[in-house]
Amino acid sequence: MKSEDMQHDLDKEHGHRHSVRHRHDHHVHDVSLDTDQRYVTIALVLIVGFMVFEITVGIVAHSLALLSDAGHMLTDAGALVLPSSSFG
Repeated sequence: MKSEDMQHDLDKEHGHRHSVRHRHDHHVHDVSLDTDQRYVTIALVLIVGFMVFEITVGIVAHSLALLSDAGHMLTDAGALVLPSSSFG
């Protein structure tokens, strides 16, 4: 079966046609620096918030697992501080 025949069968099956060249000129996928900074800041606030919560609950419950996870989140927060300092 020729590729044209296969394309014709697909056209009949779906009721519309697909061309080889498909353009997306109607929208843009650019992300601005402000958007990146906002996402990093939101992530940093969430991580620090959960870290404080884990420290509080870890101390109250005497849970070494929560305290160690809070320490891990501290390194995650530090990793997010580095790129956020370059946005300025």
